[in-house]
Amino acid sequence: MLRQGKFADVLDLIQPGDRAPALESRIRTALGAAAAGLNDRSKAEAMLRDAIRLDPEAAQPKAQLAQLLSRQNPKEADKLIDAAIAASPRSTEILRVKAEMLQGRGDQDGAMRLFDQALEIDPKDVQAHLGRANINVGRDQFKAADEDLDPILKATPNNFTANYLRALELAKQKQYAAADRIFDRISPAFPRFWTGYYVQGATKLALGQFAQAESILSKYLAHVPVDQRALRLIAGAALQQHAPSRAIDYLKPLADKPTADLATLSLLGNAYMADRKPELALQQFERAGALDPGNQAIKARVAISEIDSGHGQQGLAEREQVFTSEAGAPIAGPALVLSELRAGRGRKSG
Repeated sequence: MLRQGKFADVLDLIQPGDRAPALESRIRTALGAAAAGLNDRSKAEAMLRDAIRLDPEAAQPKAQLAQLLSRQNPKEADKLIDAAIAASPRSTEILRVKAEMLQGRGDQDGAMRLFDQALEIDPKDVQAHLGRANINVGRDQFKAADEDLDPILKATPNNFTANYLRALELAKQKQYAAADRIFDRISPAFPRFWTGYYVQGATKLALGQFAQAESILSKYLAHVPVDQRALRLIAGAALQQHAPSRAIDYLKPLADKPTADLATLSLLGNAYMADRKPELALQQFERAGALDPGNQAIKARVAISEIDSGHGQQGLAEREQVFTSEAGAPIAGPALVLSELRAGRGRKSG
């Protein structure tokens, strides 16, 4: 049931009891894994600590608790996983847990060494091959990733993780149509793997399927409502459908925070411009400009919004200043001509 993701069924059907300590430790390890699968961290931690108390020599609950605590308490997590490896030095599963912990902390080289070590013990360990492929896809080392993925997909064509990584590497190589076909096929599993909605939505956006992109990204944001990248993507999808008001609704809560970044503020400014609200656009572009005073693109947007909000001469002066810089020329040039025509300065006598 755990392998099928039936975590609630495990917790409903199996209860902690007064069994022999070694057996009860294994039961509570399984209950801890089920609780973790349902994102009930407190229950998972309690069950796994009980499992360790009942059988201090057991490696599995130590490994699972280490994985659970890896980010919030790395010192204890490292102690637990090292104890688990010492107890079962040839357990590829425990080596993989430590590799995933290191990967989660950004130590890709350390994770790769452990995946390699696991494969030296068991060359047929599918999860270790997938872990190694995941790192190589992230590094854009697609040939190396394919060396791990191809045999898995040949043997088990419906392996979810292998298909997801193959689609991800295709998307990273801008082979969006091929990636999209795979994402569509494996998307029934995305309710339990929310990241899938993000990459599928981004792929739909790249293909120009803006309505589908917006719908799919909304499913991701239902689980991760403050993801700035996803909010910008979904706002971009709305803008492409000529719905600036929806884009504003997506971005404004994020932009209202003091931690709002340049990309969010700039996109919100664009949305206000599309919604014919140049004064509000100017506020966002000025905030963005304060974060990066030398950014020529932002200066150009400030100038445009100043012109459109009625501050014509100030906007034109700033636009011309941007245009005279080498970096600003390709950004400001076409709009400068438009602004000149709006101001009546483009007319020639005769």
